Amino acid sequence: MTFRNCIAITHGMHPSEACQLSRALRRRPAQADSTRRVLPGIAVPLLLVLDALLCGAALGQSPPPVTLEAVEVRGQVEPTGPEATRPSVRLRGDALRERGARTIGETIGDEQGVANGSFGPGVGLPVIRGLSGPRVRMLSNGSATHDAGMFSPDHAATVETVVADEVRILRGPSTIRYGGGAIGGVVDVRDGRIPDRLPDRPFATSMQSRFGLNGKEFVQGLTTKARSGGLALHADAFYRNRENVSIPGCTIDEGAIRQQFGLTSTRTTCGHIANSNARSRGGSFGASAFGESGYVGASLTTLDNSYGIPPSAGSHGGPDNPVRIDLQNRRADARMEWWLDTAGLETLRLDYGKVRYRHDEIENRVVGTRFSNDAEDWRLEAATRFTDNLSGFIGVQRLDRVFSAIGDEAFVPLTDTNSRAFYVMQRLSIGSVDLEAAWREERQSVSPRPQRTIDGRVLLFPDTDYTASNYSAAATWRWRRGSSLRGIVGRSVRPPEVHELYSFGPHLATRTFDQGNARLSTEAMKTVDLTLEHEFSWGRFEVTGFRNDASGFIYQRTARGIFWDTEEQRFRARCVRLEDCLQVTRYDQADARFTGYEFNSTFPLDLQRLGRVELSLFADRVRGRLVSLAEDVPRIPPHRYGVELRRNVDQWRMRLRITRAAAQEAAGANETPTKGYVLVAAHASRRVRAAGQDLQVFINGRNLLDREIRNATSFLRSFSPEPGRSIEIGIEARF
Repeated sequence: MTFRNCIAITHGMHPSEACQLSRALRRRPAQADSTRRVLPGIAVPLLLVLDALLCGAALGQSPPPVTLEAVEVRGQVEPTGPEATRPSVRLRGDALRERGARTIGETIGDEQGVANGSFGPGVGLPVIRGLSGPRVRMLSNGSATHDAGMFSPDHAATVETVVADEVRILRGPSTIRYGGGAIGGVVDVRDGRIPDRLPDRPFATSMQSRFGLNGKEFVQGLTTKARSGGLALHADAFYRNRENVSIPGCTIDEGAIRQQFGLTSTRTTCGHIANSNARSRGGSFGASAFGESGYVGASLTTLDNSYGIPPSAGSHGGPDNPVRIDLQNRRADARMEWWLDTAGLETLRLDYGKVRYRHDEIENRVVGTRFSNDAEDWRLEAATRFTDNLSGFIGVQRLDRVFSAIGDEAFVPLTDTNSRAFYVMQRLSIGSVDLEAAWREERQSVSPRPQRTIDGRVLLFPDTDYTASNYSAAATWRWRRGSSLRGIVGRSVRPPEVHELYSFGPHLATRTFDQGNARLSTEAMKTVDLTLEHEFSWGRFEVTGFRNDASGFIYQRTARGIFWDTEEQRFRARCVRLEDCLQVTRYDQADARFTGYEFNSTFPLDLQRLGRVELSLFADRVRGRLVSLAEDVPRIPPHRYGVELRRNVDQWRMRLRITRAAAQEAAGANETPTKGYVLVAAHASRRVRAAGQDLQVFINGRNLLDREIRNATSFLRSFSPEPGRSIEIGIEARF
């Protein structure tokens, strides 16, 4: 009998019957051994708890209600199956509410080794240890988002954190199941739109409202979960609206513009970022039907997002003719999961996702380019447990995708991509040592159609086929509670993406003329990662060092001494008018090396006036070098370090975080450096009860010193700084 079977049987029983079953399980070793196979190490305590709860109810005992204080869950998470394999960082509950921001990149940008790859206030994509784009896999409930975020930095991700239950950041062997291209890691935003268990309550609703003073931003999120018999339901909806974002100075960094273009821009705005307003809305509905041996579920999701791109070089857009992106994403998902009692197999799960993604790039109120990405994704996966100490998963995946950019300014041909993959990951526990190993074999074929260029030519591209073998292994030694040593080694192989191979033409949203390279080969990266975690009586610390060596690292280089004139439709050796000038960027390959560290330590302190507080010191750094060219990798995050103070007392939660980012002088060839800055953020919240309901009232502050911040990872850093002082008030209610 498995744990799920036990819950399914006891659900709906009379308390006396459930009590008898609980005690029978404790008396019969065979069933207890079977349960231990499913939940090793906690089966007996779990049965004791069930016995106390069920038998207490049977005897008519009514213990006094206990109100538990909300707990922030962060750091390394214990694996509970193939979807939560270490190493991982998890944000949920109070921690997610504190960090919830406009974009997913800004939401997780304070985590160690993670930065926000912004493209104006409307876009923020994760940068993990200096890697971004197709090297960081964005997921929604364990399935790829299949939006256009991997193709260009101006494309927003199709996930929303205001209705999310949690955000996970995965590294190590567990990323193998999501594709060999997830070299930097995996970011998974989960909202439970396909319920994987029956809710605890027949009906529960949570509602969150936020109002930000910077840009007069209004955010509303609503989530409902319900059950009826063996049917579980989920529904959520959100709405965001923001005006132009305020900044402390002016948008244009004139020194950087002169260095890059040899000209001075007169299109700057001061006090705000023009065309930075945005509006988005969406929602989902899902249901699952549960039986004795599993469940089947499905969901429908919709998301619309309209956001402006701040003016920059090559932009004719202004207050009257802004450049905007109108995004539409429609998604359908289905899942079937069987709970098995056969030897070696715990569950068998089939996932299917169909995505229809569109976005229009609009200039002067005219659609210049329409991007579309239609994808069908199949995954069949078995969770295995061969012995009490050996478990993991085995799976196959199929992806069929059609990507296109259509219009007078289209620069990527319509392309069919098909991939097939087999993967396996297993985990072995031997005493205080955990061993993990994963392997993935993937074959991908890419078939581009002929492409008519902006100068009237028709380009013919060859079909390409790639085979990628990926492996990763990890070992963890825990010599005492709270203390461990972890090591990870791996090799990831990534085939080039469509835009890296076949781009040719002006990309007005990024203000570049993009040139692909059909001769690109696969990119292979070897990874070594070592983490030491230790807990003392007076605190704890965690430090990680890593080194990634890439063979054939694919990067986008800004060409020197060549520009595209949008007025005369030709290349020039120098920029004549900044408004008509696009920088030429080319995709190329070179051997690269990424090295860095992440550090975090926490100490409890007793201060006379403040009482007991928690002090954290943190730092991270990554350096990327194109070793074969003796150059720096472009757009790498700067060195960061700082301090955080946290105090939780009674119904209050308070946090103050001060981050110092150093100047980024290693900006890359033909790129401009960025200055250092100090970023101050704060949070305070109080749990109250009003009208019989639990409420959480909170206030968030970011960039409280109102500093001018140029983001080293942003393509627009010389044209659009990060938002100025931002103060947000909000309330969350649960019914």
